[in-house]
Amino acid sequence: MIELSLSGKDINALARKISEQSYFHESLPETLETDYAAQAIAPGWPDRIGDASKCFEAVWDEQRRLAVYPGLTVEVTLPLPPDPETIIAWLGELDFELASFSTLYREWQAIDPDYIPPGFTNRHRLHGAFAAIKGAGHRRLVSDRWLDYCPIKLTRRGDLSFVQFHDLKADAATSLQQAKPGHIALSSEPQGGFIKDGYLLRHDFNGVLEERRGVLKVTVLGRAVSPREMLDACVVRGDVKGKRVNNVGFVFLDETEIGDHLHQLWLRGLECWTIRDGRELRLDDAYAPPPPTPPAWAR
Repeated sequence: MIELSLSGKDINALARKISEQSYFHESLPETLETDYAAQAIAPGWPDRIGDASKCFEAVWDEQRRLAVYPGLTVEVTLPLPPDPETIIAWLGELDFELASFSTLYREWQAIDPDYIPPGFTNRHRLHGAFAAIKGAGHRRLVSDRWLDYCPIKLTRRGDLSFVQFHDLKADAATSLQQAKPGHIALSSEPQGGFIKDGYLLRHDFNGVLEERRGVLKVTVLGRAVSPREMLDACVVRGDVKGKRVNNVGFVFLDETEIGDHLHQLWLRGLECWTIRDGRELRLDDAYAPPPPTPPAWAR
């Protein structure tokens, strides 16, 4: 059995597509609710999905549940094995953008009571064993290369990116330790690369806009650029104060201060510059790091 949440451009259409699957179509649900009020159970029940303004929920048994939160997510419980290939095949038929799967181990909370896994927010399940991104959902990442360098096991199928956070044969304690770094990487935490809805900027970017390319250049001297500032810079890309900002470039006036900034900026699709012989020199466009190394459990 797996439990997950999905979101996309048309939540109701996504829910109806799922309701047509044999898991939910071959028998009537045992309970049916619209906006938390019980409804009569009859054939054609999926036609009432659009009637809900808060929540629509159909439950068959503890292994089959379909809930719709309009404009936010579809929550699904179904009797699929926690097998990546099986899940990928199931996801491939659906028009969604983000999917987050609950943990396979209820013991995680007892093992580390202080750890609350991050997630995609907006009523999505907190990250557990898997996550998936499809099509336009990739625009929520800081760059196209981000997933390749995350501490996860990544499977790509067309426009679908399937993420596995831990060894499925590991015990609860081991799986939790393996999953934590990937959970953070696929979140809006400072070290993460996912841009959530309603993200609030912590930094003001006072720089010079290179009008021709639409790049906002920010000078750096005597300080480090934090992961949070980099994530903020990724969010800034777009329209800022009526002007188009295609990207943000950090100009290090002292080249010796660049260090790992080059890799971290490149990873997020941000520009890294320095000054040599009195002229600006871009570094990230010629940067070629070694191929990413997956975590030991994913090799």
